[in-house]
Amino acid sequence: MNYVNRHYFTLQELLTAAMLAALGGVTSSALSIVRAVVHTVVGLPFGLQFMAGIHVLWLVLAVGLIRKPGSATATGLLKGAVELFTGNPHGLLVFAYSGFAGLAVDLAWLLLARRHCLVTYVVAGGAGASTNILVFKVLASVPVHGALGAGLAFLAFVAFLSGVVLAGLLGWSLLRSLQLAGAVGAQCGAAPPKGACRGGKALGIVALTLALIGTIAFLAKSKSDSHLAHTRDAPTVSAGTMTTP
Repeated sequence: MNYVNRHYFTLQELLTAAMLAALGGVTSSALSIVRAVVHTVVGLPFGLQFMAGIHVLWLVLAVGLIRKPGSATATGLLKGAVELFTGNPHGLLVFAYSGFAGLAVDLAWLLLARRHCLVTYVVAGGAGASTNILVFKVLASVPVHGALGAGLAFLAFVAFLSGVVLAGLLGWSLLRSLQLAGAVGAQCGAAPPKGACRGGKALGIVALTLALIGTIAFLAKSKSDSHLAHTRDAPTVSAGTMTTP
């Protein structure tokens, strides 16, 4: 009688997700404490966005090792639980940050047709790392005009680049190293067939280009709105008499 596994994730996949969530949760909690100290001393919120990719590295590894839709999201939620119980200063918000980061990684992986190549993980890492700014903007109802909006757009772009390097490139290198060492199956980190990633490369280049163009356009619009608001609020002089609105 053949045994049919009716569970979506196997026991080995669940253990892999739990291991990555534990490593990522402890690391993220430590980085969040460091960020809080930097914010207290320097006064710069989100001062460690250049390290945002580290938070997403474990989710990229999860989708690369488990290779099932939803694996990054599940790992992200588990990672949020670990962060909550290891003293992350964000409290319950870590579930939103980690969960949406995992969801972005899963969506990027699916949109790139689950291709197991460098571009897929680079785009997934960048998308996952930049979601924390979006979640903060939505939960805190932060306006997207003026200097504050420009600052958020810049931080999101920095987080995206951090995800590209620290989650995408580093994650791909780790997967390749694990495969060469024989620690994981040949499907993880293996070089794709010739031409398999051409579409992924094109989509990746388009995604990076759109992210850059969108950031530049957003910064330009924010600067324009700020200038108009300053002009509108400035006192006017007419016929030698100064009036204020």
